[in-house]
Amino acid sequence: KPNLKERGPYTYQEDMVKKDLKWSNGSDASNDTKQFLEFGQYKTYTFLPNNSCTGCTEDDQVRMLNMPLAGLMAKFVELGGYGGQGGLNAVETMLKNGTDELFALTTVGDFLFRGIKTGAAEWMMINGLTSNRLPPVFRENGFALFNGKQDTSENECYQVETGQEDWEQHTVITKWGKDSQSLREDLSEAKTCTWTG
Repeated sequence: KPNLKERGPYTYQEDMVKKDLKWSNGSDASNDTKQFLEFGQYKTYTFLPNNSCTGCTEDDQVRMLNMPLAGLMAKFVELGGYGGQGGLNAVETMLKNGTDELFALTTVGDFLFRGIKTGAAEWMMINGLTSNRLPPVFRENGFALFNGKQDTSENECYQVETGQEDWEQHTVITKWGKDSQSLREDLSEAKTCTWTG
């Protein structure tokens, strides 16, 4: 039987601030109203030791599901065939030689923000088949659940109606983008950031 001990909660405060404010009247340059407001929604996360479990810190070691490894295994199963089997064989080798574990030991801070760059996460970042296809939770620092979310407006840039033209439209999001230069009305064409750009 495994000997498990539940840890937590680890409490963080999320603060959101609108920055890079830009008022505009849309495409009608002759109109001096401020119909639209563009901004970046910046978020910061601060660990709150007094609201967390007694004695808990971001540097506590915890054993949890290795999300990069589990995701990689699921993709290989989905792929099937020789490619999928070859990938599963590579995973089996990682597990047998101790390069990685399905329930890995890590710190709370590394898992959430600082990054994990070992085992399957490292393999996916350097492997030519996967390195340019990784989701935004992978960055130069490895895998972290909140990668790209600390003190940034990445994927959180908006244009909203101010209500000056029509109060019924007040705060309606009219454009969204990964940054202020890529705001789009048609979100089917919007692109999110990846760690490779």
